[in-house]
Amino acid sequence: MNEALPDDFLRALVAEFAGETVHAVALSGSFARGAADAYSDLDLVCYTRNLPRARRDRERLLYRDGRLVSVDLQSLDDRLADLRQPAAIRAVPALRRLRILLDRDGALGAVQRAAHQFTWAPLQPAADAYASFTVERLAEVAHKILGGLAARDEERATLATWELALDLTGAVAVGRGVLIDSDRTFFRQVQAAVGRDTAWTRQHRLATGLAAEVTALPPPWRAARRRCGCTARRRRCSVRSSNPPIGRSPRERSSGSRLPWTDRIRAVLAKVALCPGVVRRGVQLNAQHPALTPAQPSREPL
Repeated sequence: MNEALPDDFLRALVAEFAGETVHAVALSGSFARGAADAYSDLDLVCYTRNLPRARRDRERLLYRDGRLVSVDLQSLDDRLADLRQPAAIRAVPALRRLRILLDRDGALGAVQRAAHQFTWAPLQPAADAYASFTVERLAEVAHKILGGLAARDEERATLATWELALDLTGAVAVGRGVLIDSDRTFFRQVQAAVGRDTAWTRQHRLATGLAAEVTALPPPWRAARRRCGCTARRRRCSVRSSNPPIGRSPRERSSGSRLPWTDRIRAVLAKVALCPGVVRRGVQLNAQHPALTPAQPSREPL
């Protein structure tokens, strides 16, 4: 479904927000993609050479004619710089689809043409380094999850689980050069790039709640938790542990029950162990991930 925007309405918005320091205005988001519905906000991007320092001064939310309008002040130099770094996975599709409403000096049109001419290959070395660093950093987040599981702290484990799921998905997207159309297609696009029927995608869908509730630990988790270790090739990070893995808690074993949320969190950690087939270069994780077997429950706060 796509909600149509009257030209008079768009012209009124440009007249209201295109001040002296604004040299270009464009429509972005779902309305620019042709995917807006009755609940979509209207993303209006105003490009200026005098960008306010405080973020609160760059963004505004207001209603016009019954529509929620998001006004975002941006710098064209920043958007052009995005085309030369991993942020291109989101910047390129957004720039390509912009509906330009005002372009005083033609600068926005030039940046949009650069986005259409963009190719990923020159960015691959930087993408590999970014993905490698991200996966290495997420070992700490995995330890937080396991500490939460061991302490039966649902909130602590759940918050860290979402951090792991989102950041790891982003690392895979950058490593594979997946240009993200929108937040609503983020997971779906990365899963398609990895492969719909792969073990990684199955674990990803379980961990993020896109598949049915987990009722038992999947085989990759059982294999991954036997021994742990991690190698990030570019960062030269290697950690090993011989401590017993976290499985069901004593309370779960004695009662014969298990908490559904713990299964989902374990699925996220299994997803980390399945990373070797996901990030093509720059990152190597063997099936023994250190975060799967902490020495003891962490006592440090999040």
